[in-house]
Amino acid sequence: MKRAGGVLLGLLVAATLVLLGGAYHYRVVRTSWGTVLLEKPHPSFGGSYVDTRGWRPHDFIKHWELSKQLMERGLQRLQERSSSHELDSKAGEHIHASTS
Repeated sequence: MKRAGGVLLGLLVAATLVLLGGAYHYRVVRTSWGTVLLEKPHPSFGGSYVDTRGWRPHDFIKHWELSKQLMERGLQRLQERSSSHELDSKAGEHIHASTS
């Protein structure tokens, strides 16, 4: 029984360290289009969670590094969507041509 308690305590300590390490290097950002995980440009424990849904333009200017990361992430998502859309349309054309 003591061994199980020790293992449980070890797992709890390990999980805490992983969460603290993640909070030190990454931040969770809530946006109007979803929740994203972004790497912090300067690791710290501050700013691990940011909610931008109520931000005005001056807030985005004030937090320019975060805004830049969000813009890059948005462009990546647009590129992924357009690439998958192109693949879907090409696959549809191929299927349509093979059934004709």
